Amino acid sequence: MKHLHHHPANKARVSHWTRQQVSQIEADDAIDFPHFDPQQVKVLMPGYDVWDNWYALDENNQIADVQGFRVLVALAAPSDSFDETNLYYFYSRDGLHYQAGGKVFTTPLESGIQEWSGSTLLRNDGALQTFYTVVKESGDYSGRSHRSRQGSQGMPPAGMSAQGSQAAGPQGSSQSQMPGQGQMGAVQNDQRLATAIQDVVIAGNRLSLAEPRYHAILAVPDGQYYQTMTQASERETLFPTSSTTGSTQSNNFCFRDPHFFKDPSDGRSYLLFEANTGNAICPEGSVRREYIGSASFEPDYVPTPDELKANGCIGIAELTNEGYTAARFLPPLLTSNLVTDEIERVNMLKIKDDYYLFCIGRVSKMAMSCEALERSTFMLGFRSRSLFGPYTPLNRHGVVLRQQSFSSDMMNSSDTQSVYSYLLQPDLTVLTYAQYSTDADGNLQKNRSAGPTLSLHIKGNRSYVGEVIYNILPA
Repeated sequence: MKHLHHHPANKARVSHWTRQQVSQIEADDAIDFPHFDPQQVKVLMPGYDVWDNWYALDENNQIADVQGFRVLVALAAPSDSFDETNLYYFYSRDGLHYQAGGKVFTTPLESGIQEWSGSTLLRNDGALQTFYTVVKESGDYSGRSHRSRQGSQGMPPAGMSAQGSQAAGPQGSSQSQMPGQGQMGAVQNDQRLATAIQDVVIAGNRLSLAEPRYHAILAVPDGQYYQTMTQASERETLFPTSSTTGSTQSNNFCFRDPHFFKDPSDGRSYLLFEANTGNAICPEGSVRREYIGSASFEPDYVPTPDELKANGCIGIAELTNEGYTAARFLPPLLTSNLVTDEIERVNMLKIKDDYYLFCIGRVSKMAMSCEALERSTFMLGFRSRSLFGPYTPLNRHGVVLRQQSFSSDMMNSSDTQSVYSYLLQPDLTVLTYAQYSTDADGNLQKNRSAGPTLSLHIKGNRSYVGEVIYNILPA
């Protein structure tokens, strides 16, 4: 097995979004999502809810020109059946009006799966390569099943390994606890990363995707750097819920949202993704000062059971062949131990000489919060001089965008201003989806669709929101 002894990741320390940083978040117009006109948000595909969405990017990390078209990929499902979540694609000549092209994959990789978020690359050979999440209903040791956006378990495929995992141990001292064998755990769902390569077919003003010439699972959690479903399930038994905060108190297992990034400094290619920490680095249940903050902050901190379960992280794997079909795990870039299990929709931009790392979250998934995040969704941003850190939070606390809902249940909100799934683009605009949209007759309805786009301004370690535009409309 090849190890990355001279890889730059070996020179970096894992960064953390800390409890102290969360405590510093304040209400601020500079981070608040502006009020928008829901009448300007249109139904993108009648009869379907459309949510997480992203543009195809090229190998220079820019929005791609696909033979004169801009391509948008999104999660969508019939409005009456969210169990049928698949990837759909849309295309536009003018970059404003989008025609629905259909499912990205007419035949799924496996039967009985859902397709969740990822990223799409315009390769130098002209094909589109999509990295995405394969989700399959699974069960715990009792054989029960559960439909929720939770976790996975499996053995790494050939070529996927944790760098130095056979000798790796927890960083520094910890109060980590390991579960016993054969314990009953929380119910989880299987999540794996997959990739597919498809040729683009142009006929007049129509763009279509050919059947994949390559389509396979790319990565599953290894248990060392990235937690498996079994580990998450067992730890749920070890640290049972105390239901002190949030709406999702069971272990919220995550292994999803792969984002392609080619480092302009050396040409190496990577996938960044959402995960939970494994046994080797910052494991679930460990308590360390670097997760908390300075020595003077919470000096006598004692974790709750929910906080012990919080071990979200931003993972990274290097793509190791020219076809981007093999990968090798590297240590996490950033963790959120003792804060939250879920920091999703990971994104990376290089602006001048700096690397900017972004992800999003929901307070309902957090083990701790603060007044400024009540009923909120948010986007976090971090800055570093190196891809591998250390990362400094923007605006001192990390929050670059926040939306506070009038509803306690943000994901089923009756608030017509409700948006989520923020994704920063290379042009510093933020894609969203909206809970409400307007049909062809002008009727406002609860139908998720591509939401308003927001500009974001970044200056060093500071950011502030700009103007809202409506630039993803039906053809």
